[in-house]
Amino acid sequence: MSSSKVGQTSTQPDASTSATQIEGPEPEEHANWQPKLAFANERTFLAWAHFTVLLGAIAVGMLNFHPKNELTSDGDSSGPIAATVLSFLAILIMLYALASHNRRASTIRHGDTPESVYIDRFGPTFVIISFIAAFILNIVLRRKQFGSGTEIQV
Repeated sequence: MSSSKVGQTSTQPDASTSATQIEGPEPEEHANWQPKLAFANERTFLAWAHFTVLLGAIAVGMLNFHPKNELTSDGDSSGPIAATVLSFLAILIMLYALASHNRRASTIRHGDTPESVYIDRFGPTFVIISFIAAFILNIVLRRKQFGSGTEIQV
């Protein structure tokens, strides 16, 4: 050692101590956390939420702007039924999106491999099948109305 360093105090840390020893170990649950996965999960959730809000708005529009037919005793019930089906469908899709988002966020937070979580074979299939069923229901109700002899007011 040189004589100039004996009486001086150094403000720099010694090379033998590392930053991880001073700050402590990194928590294991956040060891493999990747921000791009978390933000992609958020974007996916917001896209599903946007879709369900639009679907709910269509259902409310169908319900509120449905013309009432005073000429017949039974009236036209196809609009309110289709609006109710679409409303419940929007609620189910939103609950599915929330559960899927929470499951994916938990997987990302724990650092597990997200490949198995992002492969979703049943969600989009359920959405498409339920939309087809809702539109077929609407067509059947409209056909039933045309078959009974009532006319649609334009």
